[in-house]
Amino acid sequence: REQAFSMVVASAMLVSCCAMLFKAFRKMKFWDSWYLDHDDMDHEIENVTRVLAWWGFGGYVIQAITRFFGARIMKRSIIWHSFSVSVVSLMYFFVLGLAASYEKEWTWKADPIAAIMLVFVMLCESIRMVISHLHDVDTHMRHNTLL
Repeated sequence: REQAFSMVVASAMLVSCCAMLFKAFRKMKFWDSWYLDHDDMDHEIENVTRVLAWWGFGGYVIQAITRFFGARIMKRSIIWHSFSVSVVSLMYFFVLGLAASYEKEWTWKADPIAAIMLVFVMLCESIRMVISHLHDVDTHMRHNTLL
């Protein structure tokens, strides 16, 4: 049952990768120029993005540090995978926080570029999930002591 659920989650991640990649490239194509008159309209969104990005960054710093030390103590691969997920989220929030804090003409492009990087990492993780759940779980547990 868990194996089937993990395959469904991995498939959903692959579909999400395609959708995010499409949206990122669409944003880069159609938002060809940066308009200064959008500053007034987007001021509230800017502030909210800045606050959420930096608070998210701070939260994921704490989470990543906790998971890192937990993984070193427990020596389990699942904890190391959760640490890597925290680091990816940490990098995404950092890029968004920088873009929101220092708004210039180039910073509006940070969101789709960060999304493309996130898609690449999510694609790698979903492929890893599919590969790791293709075989018998009991055999895998017997031979891999780090699980």
